[in-house]
Amino acid sequence: DENFLMMLATFGAFGVREYSEAAAVMLFYQVGELFQSYAVGKSRQSISEMMDICPEYANIEQDGGLLQVEKKYADGQDIGYVGEIKKVEPKVLYDLLEKDFLPIVAPIGLDENFQTYNINADDAACAIAKAVGAEKLAFLTDIEGLYKDINDKSSFISRLTAAQAESLIEGGFIGGGMLPKLGNCTSAIRNGVNRVHILDGRIPHCLLLEIFTDKGIGTAIIADEDGCRHA
Repeated sequence: DENFLMMLATFGAFGVREYSEAAAVMLFYQVGELFQSYAVGKSRQSISEMMDICPEYANIEQDGGLLQVEKKYADGQDIGYVGEIKKVEPKVLYDLLEKDFLPIVAPIGLDENFQTYNINADDAACAIAKAVGAEKLAFLTDIEGLYKDINDKSSFISRLTAAQAESLIEGGFIGGGMLPKLGNCTSAIRNGVNRVHILDGRIPHCLLLEIFTDKGIGTAIIADEDGCRHA
């Protein structure tokens, strides 16, 4: 059934500490190097150590055909083995989830010539969330959530609509690594994902605290119509 509740989580070196049986949680790890036998293997080992609470997991790498890419250029310049996602084939995910496996996805894709490319983990999470019609998409990072002014802790935003997020981007309030992340958040919402969360993955139980408490602990981006209902 493609209408199952699915949550996608992406994270950095600190890792994910929670697995909820209420959702199928996919873990993405950023490779950052093309030395796959070393980098992917090292990432898998650190993830595996954290996944003792959920022993039934499966690693998905580029040969699974999940992420189809083409070479990415920055302002016409060759930036190496970096790919841009052109198509997602989620069947491998459905097959694993049907067998009660937890997919762990390496953000690595293949082009039409079977050349391997690295993919930004946030881009991979967003693309897969849209492809499978995910209910929720969670970005686990090393900051509490979204600030209108990163230097002013009182400007923290716990909830905003996709339109409000786009307004902040257009107004120049968002910069650094949060800029592409928030762009992915709004893109996911515009393409059918019900809710996107930006959380501090360093906080124990952050997913549970965000999803199953009234106020949550991070930033939630919601559809514009949901914002009207909560106004």
